[in-house]
Amino acid sequence: MTRWLGPQSELEVKEQLTREVDANRLTSLDRNLLGRAQEGVVDLR
Repeated sequence: MTRWLGPQSELEVKEQLTREVDANRLTSLDRNLLGRAQEGVVDLR
């Protein structure tokens, strides 16, 4: 998509992440946290 539409601006990325936070579904943020989890726990320190 980046080749067709060009790179996203920082504002566009921020807006997209903000919309994902409010979504009632598994988001890229959720998948990222699940990928970092060890035995079902994510260390947020």
